[in-house]
Amino acid sequence: MSIELVTVLLFGGLLLLLAMGVPVAFALGSISVLLTFLLDGSNGLYTVATTTYRQITDPNLITIPLFLLMGNFLLHSGISDRLFHGLGFWLSGLKGGLAIVSVGVCVALAMCGGFGPGILTMGLIAVPAMLKRSYDKSLSLGSVMAGGVLGEIIPPSIIMIIFAYIARVSIGRLFFGGVFPGLVTASLYVIYIAVRCHFQPHLAPGTDEDVTWKMRWTALKEIILPALLVVLVLGSIFLGIATPTEAAGVGAMGCLLYTSDAADEEDSVDLGGSRIIK
Repeated sequence: MSIELVTVLLFGGLLLLLAMGVPVAFALGSISVLLTFLLDGSNGLYTVATTTYRQITDPNLITIPLFLLMGNFLLHSGISDRLFHGLGFWLSGLKGGLAIVSVGVCVALAMCGGFGPGILTMGLIAVPAMLKRSYDKSLSLGSVMAGGVLGEIIPPSIIMIIFAYIARVSIGRLFFGGVFPGLVTASLYVIYIAVRCHFQPHLAPGTDEDVTWKMRWTALKEIILPALLVVLVLGSIFLGIATPTEAAGVGAMGCLLYTSDAADEEDSVDLGGSRIIK
C-alpha cells in the first residue's frame, strides 16, 4: 500500500470518526491501531503497545503534572486576587493602571503556574473591576486576553515541555529561549496601553481612591512571595542547579506551602484600610 493511500485512509478515517461524534482520543487511537493491523498484522500491534508504554512511562513527562499541580495550588490560593490588588496600589496613579496590572498578573501567573491560567482568573477579577471604574470594554477585555495567551511562550510552558519531549531537545533551553520574547511582548502591551490611555484618557478614567504609601508597602508582601517562587523555579533551571523535573517538584512544594499559609489567614486581609476578599 502506497504512502499516499495510507495518508488518505488515515486522515479520511479520522475526519469520519470525528464527524460521527467519536472523542478525539478514541478517534486517533482507533484509526491508528486499525491501519497498523491492516498493514503489519499482529506484530504491528505489539510495536504499538510497547511504544505506547515506553512513551507514557518516560520520567521526563513527570514535569507536566508537577507544573500543573504547582499552577493549581496557586490558582486556589487567591494569588491572582492578591497580585491584582497589590500591583494596583503601586500603579494607582497611572492612566490605564488596572489594564497594565492585568497584563502583569497574567505574566506572573504564567511564570508561576506553567499553564497560563491568566485569562480565566483575570477575566473573573480584573474585567469586572475595570468595568466598574468605567474602563472601555475593549481595553478591559483586550488586556486580559493579550496577557493570558503569553502563558504559551513564557516558561514554564506546558506546550514547550511537550514540544521538547517530541523533538528531543532540551526543556531548559526552550524555557530560556521563551523568556525574552515573552517579556518583550508583555512590555509592548504595557507601552501600548500606557500610550493609548495617555492620548485617549476616556478609555481609562482616573480613580478617586486615596492610596497611601503605607498601603503600597503593606501590599508589597503579596508581590514578593510569588516573585521569589519564580526565581526559585526558573532560576534553578537557568543556572543549571536543577533539572526542569526537579525544579517543578520544588515549585509544587513551595506552592503547597504558600497555599497552606493563605488558607490559614482570614477570609479578608486588611491592607492599610483596603480589604482584599479571597
